[in-house]
Amino acid sequence: MKKLFVMAVLALALISIIAGCHKNQPQTTQGGEGTSGMGGPVIGAIAPDFTLPGVDGRTYTLSKLRGKVVLVDFWATWCPPCRESIPELMKLAAQYKGKPFVILGISVDEGNDVLSQIKKFWRQNKVNYVFLAGNDALENTYQIDSIPASFLVAKDGRIAQRFFGFSPDIFPILQGDINQLLK
Repeated sequence: MKKLFVMAVLALALISIIAGCHKNQPQTTQGGEGTSGMGGPVIGAIAPDFTLPGVDGRTYTLSKLRGKVVLVDFWATWCPPCRESIPELMKLAAQYKGKPFVILGISVDEGNDVLSQIKKFWRQNKVNYVFLAGNDALENTYQIDSIPASFLVAKDGRIAQRFFGFSPDIFPILQGDINQLLK
């Protein structure tokens, strides 16, 4: 009986990791131009532009990063699968250092001073890519209803790939996609 209980707990933990964390937002069933309804911008569409403050004091605008491959990763400090994905993202940032590749970790945390909150988390965890403070408008544009949610943006600004939830198995796929886009 104890063995069955342990297996059930492990199964639930695995489902939680793969599924991701859900936000308390109404789910939409149809999107605007370039969106897929449940899941935001579709592959091949121009990634919706944004300008957000970073924990490093700089302001980041997605369209100004054209010519680089950009991984836009929506996450939150309270989301266990998001936190588990950060070391994998840090490996990617290190692997592609010096190449035209950027990771933008967009926090969907809420509160009075999100930028300070995520900056503290960024420093404590010695993250090697930039965190940005997101906002409700951007979350709505990208139709973020669960996290982590990542969009791989090609050098021309188009969505090349989308990933929802977390599993270590996505990182070899992501590496292959990044390598293709860097050619």
